Amino acid sequence: MRIQNNTRETLSFNLKGKAKDGHPPTGSIAPGEVEDLDVDPEDAQFKGRVVAGAISVPAKVAEKVEATVAVEAPAKGK
Repeated sequence: MRIQNNTRETLSFNLKGKAKDGHPPTGSIAPGEVEDLDVDPEDAQFKGRVVAGAISVPAKVAEKVEATVAVEAPAKGK
């Protein structure tokens, strides 16, 4: 999936694939860069970055992530 890093920091992502020595495969994107990475759209860190605007992804993916995050959000305190 095409991902743009909107931050001033290099961002690392867990990629789909088999873990080696207990560590998942990773990929990174430099500040302001756009890369094609095979990221799991169900990854919590990925979802948080989409909702926070730290990364830009295709509109269809962003809409799906935002919809699931809105549904999964915990209820406000009593």
